[in-house]
This record gives sequence, structure tokens and C-alpha cells, in this order.
Amino acid sequence: MQEQGAGHSTNVSGAATVAQNSDGSTTTIDTDLSASQGPSEPEYRFRITANTLIRVNGQRASLSDLAGMQDKQATVHFVPERNGNFAKGIEVGP
Repeated sequence: MQEQGAGHSTNVSGAATVAQNSDGSTTTIDTDLSASQGPSEPEYRFRITANTLIRVNGQRASLSDLAGMQDKQATVHFVPERNGNFAKGIEVGP
């Protein structure tokens, strides 16, 4: 995945997921989430929940489908919150 904006570019690979437990608590699992960046570029981490819509080539996909898509360009729509950047949608492909 790649995030671009004014004056910076960050390459992100891997994923993180937040699971809702039956007792109401949450569990966060990082699956080799990493970012590479140039000098003074920000690092972004995203929390993926059961509500995150994942699409690959226009088709609905799951978090596990992203595991084999390293080095593919992706767009992450997210909401920055105090406890993390929550991914609302992830799009991979044309």
C-alpha cells in the first residue's frame, strides 16, 4: 500500500486487525505491519475491524486475501481517532 500527500510518500505493508471479544473488550493483532519511508516522512498504521470494507479489483475481499498482495498499490480510507487510525475501506487494484 502507498500513502501519498503533500511532500511525502510512505510505503506500508502488512495489516493490523481489531477483534471485538464476547466480553466487549477488543484485541489488536498486528500481522507484520511495517512502513518504509524517506527522511522526515510520517509513518501510518491502520486498525482494521470487522466493519472495514476490503475490495480487490472491485470485488469484496477479506483481510487474509491481502496477505499475498505485498507491493501492490492500495488506497486506504481511514478515520483518525485518538486510539488509532481506523480503516473504513481498503481498495487494491485498478
